[in-house]
Amino acid sequence: MIQPTQVFKDNLAQLPAIDGVARIDLVGANGDVVATIENQPGKQGSLAVYNYLKQAFGTLDANAAEHGLAIFAEHTADARNRPARTRTSIVCWRSPPAAKRCGSTSSRKAESSAARARKAAIVASVFLAPETARVPRFIALPLVRRFATAAAIAAVACTAFGGTASAGPLRTASEIAGASLVPLGVLPHSPENGSLDSFCTQYRAKTTTAAGREVAKRDWIVTSEASLGRYTVVTFSSGFSAGTSAICFARNGNIGVFDGTTLVALGYTARKAGWQLGSADRLDSGALLIWGGDGPAPPVGELHEDNGGLRLTRVAAESTHCNGRAVVPNVYGKPLDAARTILIAHGWQPLRPREKPDATDGAATLAKHGIIEAEACSGTGMGYCALRYRNAAGVLGVTTVGGEPDKPSANTVIDYQVACRKQ
Repeated sequence: MIQPTQVFKDNLAQLPAIDGVARIDLVGANGDVVATIENQPGKQGSLAVYNYLKQAFGTLDANAAEHGLAIFAEHTADARNRPARTRTSIVCWRSPPAAKRCGSTSSRKAESSAARARKAAIVASVFLAPETARVPRFIALPLVRRFATAAAIAAVACTAFGGTASAGPLRTASEIAGASLVPLGVLPHSPENGSLDSFCTQYRAKTTTAAGREVAKRDWIVTSEASLGRYTVVTFSSGFSAGTSAICFARNGNIGVFDGTTLVALGYTARKAGWQLGSADRLDSGALLIWGGDGPAPPVGELHEDNGGLRLTRVAAESTHCNGRAVVPNVYGKPLDAARTILIAHGWQPLRPREKPDATDGAATLAKHGIIEAEACSGTGMGYCALRYRNAAGVLGVTTVGGEPDKPSANTVIDYQVACRKQ
């Protein structure tokens, strides 16, 4: 099963070929053909989507509908937000016990016999699930540009959204370049089998929430769980690739936001972004700090609940700790020498280690450059260094990577934590 992006063209490129499909009939519960999608210019995008949904789900139920809406991507959003700019291709009302047939408002040119002869005589039927009959008003999604038949998908999705077609979706937004946060009600199965290389087993988190267990049931590897207001946030990946220095790199990293065990939103990165989403940590503010899934690096952003909506933002300029008694400026990604200057300006004083570092330790070299708070450096691999600062509220531990003790500016801050003093 594909993982939809926010661009329909990119999603279309992932779908199976339709060269051998002449048309697809949408068949209602009573056996009537309620709509037909021909393999002809102007309809091939929709044909590809329905052909894929038939292969993946077998029937057009609520799960298939949600997934199909995600595949139509920007066209789904545009049709919902600006219906006046679209025209309707298929409209059908179903009022029990009788059902009216669907009619098309667009003209259809008949294919020539020669054109039909060039196609394999394959006709696929997609059956609408019984859930469709429970939708009292079966109204097609308006046509956006030339992609005509997101129609039946939108109608069935009314049940998945738990209401009528007029119910507004959850408000979501992302300020992080390359990352998206979109409303989504169905979590597809992982494209992998959920297994981990023995080198990477530490990346699988123990699931403690019902939402986390639902994610794991679909063969995703849960990497963290955290609460966010009324929601439960679960981060997960399809797999990990082993690297060096006990580091593994995520594949298909996602952020799932759940209301109970129901998925309501999904965060992910575009393939062209070149990076993955990783785990989440809760902040004193109630927001979540979001890490990347590409090895040791600064966090990529924060996830906030915003007046009932959800928002991915850049990392805030500062964070509070120790019930508001400690404030740490955002020095993620900054060179050590610059970060040190900022921390000192904000009241964090360098804390000398209890024991003088060994002369061969990179910390001793940093001390020669005036970085007296360096406790230890790994010297190999990622070249981690640990440093400590203090103020009245507690002790701040800072981690850098770079492995260049002789050049403090070549060491980058990737993490920090505050150990609070007892009051």
